[in-house]
Amino acid sequence: SSHSGSRGAAASSLQGGTPRALMAPGRHSGAATPGGEERVLAEEGLTATAAARKQAEVQAQTKRPHERDSNDLSTAMETVLEVVFQAEDAVDAVEAIADSAKPIVADPLDADANKKEMDAILAAQDKIKEARKLTEGKIRDAKSYTLSVQKLALSEYSSLRQRLDDAQKKLSPYKTSMKKCSAEVKEVIAARGEGAKGGLEPAIAKLQARLKATKAEASKQKRSAKVGTKHVKGKVGKQKRAQQESRRDKACPRGCRDKPPPIPRPGGAAAPALRAAKQWLSAGAAAAPSAAREPRRAAKRRVNTQSKQSGVPGVTWDGPHKCWRVLWREERRRKGKQFPVLRYVAPGKPHEEAEAEALRAAVAFRKERVRQGNIKVVQARRQSGIKGVNWETSNKAWRVCISVRGKRLQGGNFHPRNNTPEEIERARLEAVECRRRLELARLQVNMREVPDPGQLVERDSSA
Repeated sequence: SSHSGSRGAAASSLQGGTPRALMAPGRHSGAATPGGEERVLAEEGLTATAAARKQAEVQAQTKRPHERDSNDLSTAMETVLEVVFQAEDAVDAVEAIADSAKPIVADPLDADANKKEMDAILAAQDKIKEARKLTEGKIRDAKSYTLSVQKLALSEYSSLRQRLDDAQKKLSPYKTSMKKCSAEVKEVIAARGEGAKGGLEPAIAKLQARLKATKAEASKQKRSAKVGTKHVKGKVGKQKRAQQESRRDKACPRGCRDKPPPIPRPGGAAAPALRAAKQWLSAGAAAAPSAAREPRRAAKRRVNTQSKQSGVPGVTWDGPHKCWRVLWREERRRKGKQFPVLRYVAPGKPHEEAEAEALRAAVAFRKERVRQGNIKVVQARRQSGIKGVNWETSNKAWRVCISVRGKRLQGGNFHPRNNTPEEIERARLEAVECRRRLELARLQVNMREVPDPGQLVERDSSA
């Protein structure tokens, strides 16, 4: 009976509620068993490892699009730059052909030369259209980049678009002249193909009359532009003369400065004239020192340069685009490659280190091009290291020469006493000192400091 009573109590307890061990079979139950604490610590370690792995994956996913977009932008910029350079070279070729071309005369070869100019104009226009189409397409693609790369891409492509606009402005006058003379040139070429002299001469005469009228109109426009400039200069000159007259009037009245008063005669009636003569003489004596002023010195020419230099020819810093640029010519075509600092930026890396890494990559790229023979470097026998100081082999001396407003100023030749390296170095130092004196006397050098983006203050726009 006692066993049955205890069995009934256990059953009633099971029916009335669930034991705590069955309700919470988790951590507390595991901790009560042998080895439960070790299992809890292992579970916490696994949770922390999973969280760290997830955070690393998020950082990698954030960094991966930035690197991918930077690489895509670099590749796209190389392609677009090549096409833009080709368009600019085509426009330069049109200018060269137009400068060397002569008006069409009875010689049929001149008609061929004019046809060559037309072909060059059409080819240049096609190059500009191709470059515009490619640039617009890259701008549309850049809108899908990350925000930082997108800003850099849009600024780069806007500068290339401006260069294409400038090339189009240079080409437009040649297109206008081509449209005016295309009909006459076609007649000349057709008459030349027929071989009929009677058909060739009227076309040539008509074209010569058109060219003469065009030249007359161009000269008229130049004269009108000169007249407008003279009018502006005359207006400024009148204002300056008026200012000088006002300053002189303050020192001496206009009535006594125009002509000297009459010589006074003896008598009481000559007293006013005598006072006027004294006033005129005193005013002239006061104005004498101002007339003997020192001659006016010529204004110095301003030369702007930037503080960030690579130290390697052909490797320059592009401030607006925040990149090092390598430029060279290959088969009479300008080529270039950019090394944006943004490509070398990484989390935790200082901006100065990323910029130095971009410079090292640009210098290494140029050295590799020089080694391959794509860039030809011509070095003199002796170099001074200073612009404007050059070694002349024929005179065996260092020559100093600078250019100011299109005029070359000679500083002289500095000869060494003999051919020893010490004497050559002494003469070089004298030439450099002469160059420095000329620069201080004639030039005003403004050093433009390049801002350091690493020192910029970052602000949260959402705050």
